Amino acid sequence: MTFGTIRFPYEPVKLRIRQERKYRFFVSPFGEQISPQLLELTPREVEAQLLLNSREEEESYRSLASAFAAQAQGTLTLPDGVSFEAYFTGIDKEESAQDHILRLTLRFTEKL
Repeated sequence: MTFGTIRFPYEPVKLRIRQERKYRFFVSPFGEQISPQLLELTPREVEAQLLLNSREEEESYRSLASAFAAQAQGTLTLPDGVSFEAYFTGIDKEESAQDHILRLTLRFTEKL
C-alpha cells in the first residue's frame, strides 16, 4: 500500500473502505414510490490498520507521522492495486505495553 511517495512498511491487517449513495425517495399522492433521485455519491473513506512491533518499529511510526504532517494529498494505492487521489486525513497510534504491539490506524478520504 502506498500514498504518494510513501510506501507503508507492511500491508494492513485490516482494511475498511466505505462509500455511500444518498437518495431522495418520492411517493406519489396514491402511495406509490416513484423512482429515487440520486443526491450524491460520497467519497471513499479508507481505514487501514497496521500492526508493528513497538520496540523495533517506533521509527516507522515517526516516518508515517511526519508524512502525515507534510503530505496531505496524493495518490493512494490499495493492496489490490486500485489507485485514486485522496487526502491523508488521520493517523492514530495505540500501544500495548503487555505485548509490545503498536497499532496504527491510517485514514484517507477520496478527493472528488
